[in-house]
Amino acid sequence: MSRELQRADLELWLGESVAGGVDGQTQYVHSPTGLFPSPLAKGAKVVQVARVKSKFRFLGRLMAKAVMDSRMLDLPLSATLYRLLLGEQPQLALPDLGHVNAPVHATLARLQPLARHYALIEKDPTLTPALRKEVRNNTNFKQFLLS
Repeated sequence: MSRELQRADLELWLGESVAGGVDGQTQYVHSPTGLFPSPLAKGAKVVQVARVKSKFRFLGRLMAKAVMDSRMLDLPLSATLYRLLLGEQPQLALPDLGHVNAPVHATLARLQPLARHYALIEKDPTLTPALRKEVRNNTNFKQFLLS
């Protein structure tokens, strides 16, 4: 059952799809850092959200039953998801994204200094709106992206 919950067609997890199973045709999700829930689109339909919630509710019940029966589940959840489930951290931060989606983390980490620079420009009380615009326009993007 654990393996079936990792099927790619369920659209529950982030990761790449790999062929497997008895028939060799079924696609399963694999992630080197462990399984992490796939995000839903902002405009996801109510029916889609309800379907995903019911699948995770089933997974939660399965995990609870496994704990009660002292059984192991072969479900490689990511360490980040474990920390969230155990309440060890209230929300995800940028370093957590490195364990969930490394390419997105790398992009955001490179953009973070630029965002901080823009925030400092906006908070500077000595700059007039015209001067703020000029400073923003003269910012060297390459300096931030290549550092």
